[in-house]
Order: sequence, then C-alpha cells, then structure tokens
Amino acid sequence: MMTLEPSLIQKNLEVWLKEIGNRFMPSEPLTRTHTFVREYAEGCIAGYWKTSTYALYGDREGVSQNYTHLLNTDGNPPRELLNLERYLQVRWDSKALVPPSTDILRTLGYISRTKDHFGNWLPWDLNNQAFDLINDMSSPIVKEKVFVSYSRKVSSAFALLIMNRLKDSGFDAFIDMAIPPGDDWHADVEQRIKECDAFVLVLAPTTLDSPIVRKEIRWAMEAQKKIFPLYHGELKALSRSSSFGKQLSKINAIIVSSESARRLQRSNS
Repeated sequence: MMTLEPSLIQKNLEVWLKEIGNRFMPSEPLTRTHTFVREYAEGCIAGYWKTSTYALYGDREGVSQNYTHLLNTDGNPPRELLNLERYLQVRWDSKALVPPSTDILRTLGYISRTKDHFGNWLPWDLNNQAFDLINDMSSPIVKEKVFVSYSRKVSSAFALLIMNRLKDSGFDAFIDMAIPPGDDWHADVEQRIKECDAFVLVLAPTTLDSPIVRKEIRWAMEAQKKIFPLYHGELKALSRSSSFGKQLSKINAIIVSSESARRLQRSNS
C-alpha cells in the first residue's frame, strides 16, 4: 500500500476542505449528523485522520487543546488532530453549527469502543455503517432542501426547469407554485426558506424589481442561508445601485447563456 507524503496529504486536505465547504449544510439535526459522519469517513479514507481516535469530537476551543494527553513526545499535537481541527473550523465554525456529540454518534451506531484488560477505555472506532453513507448520497437522510426564488413575470418556465433538474439530482427542491390554494403564502414561504439548506436565486435583468423576490432574499439573508445566484435572460452582472444588488454581486454566480437555457429546455421536453 502506497503511503502519501505528509505535504501531499496536507495539499489534498485543503482541496477537499474547499470542496466540502461548498456543499449544502442540512438544517435538520439528524441529517446534519449523517453529514458529519459521512465527511468524517471520507477523511479517514483519504488518510487525513484515523478510524480509531480519542478525538472524534471537538469544540470551538480547538481539538488539539482538548486532547493534551495525546501530544507527541515533542509536545506538538499529532497531525491527525490538527487536520480534524482544521475540518471543524472550515465546516462547523459557526454559532449555529455544532458537530454531533459522541453520545449521539454512539446511539446511532456509528461509533463504538471497548475497554482493555486493565479496564481502561480504548479509542472510539468508526463502524462500517459510517462508510456506507459515502456510497448512499441519494438516501433521503442526506437529501438537501433547496428553495428556488424567481420572478413569475420573467422566469417561471426556467425556474420550473431548475426545480425539476434539482429533483432529478436527488434534491428536495421547492418553488412557490407548489403552495396549496388557500394557504398563507407569506408564512409558508418564509418558513420554507428558514428550513431550506440552500437558496437558489434565479435572476433575470428585472428580477430584483419584484417586491416578492426582494422579500424572499431578505428572509434568506436573515436566516443566513447559503445563496446561489443563477443569472439568465442575458444578465451578466447586477447593478450595484440597490442594497440587494451590492450584496448579491459579491457572491459568485452561475451564468446561463440563452443558448444553454434553450438546450436545457429542449432536453427537458
């Protein structure tokens, strides 16, 4: 079995952290727990940390500071602890995000440990079902909720197409056309935005003229949702004359050309 150089492992770690940093973070606690376990298992396979460790869970004060009894003989934390600390900083460094406790992980059957013949606890072991999550990305327990915001006047057909494509890819996508007649539209939409894992904003040149779209954007920003702007209808850049335009122009957007949109619509028909 080939062993990678430490410098290459660190380089690969940063690439991986950048990739998972762009993934949706589920809002539902159980789904979030599965996300943590799946990513921890990915890190084990990549060699960033071991499957057997005392430091499976750390807080914002730092994993390496909480496990001083595991320091190397030179007084420095093992590389695997530093890698785990780096992962927690990138993925879970928010007051609203707390990694699942070892008690939760043990109850769900993802980790276990035993005692040695002296009665001392051995490290936590990551069980096989944790690795099963890596190949089960389409499972409902990891299905992210996506809210699609759009202007009915200019983007209805394209928004429906985006919603269908997201559903085909395994996401739980929603647009306001799905609200049952008679329901309180504002309350329903605001609640769905609060519960979503990602907010896809379909933008055409006149979309921000819609007071409804502006209200949905405000709800998403207040809930600190990750916003994914999607430009279409020949929109290349947002005007910075409005507060929304200034804030949204800072976010890297996906630009869909008219020809690409037509190809998408033809493939969906």
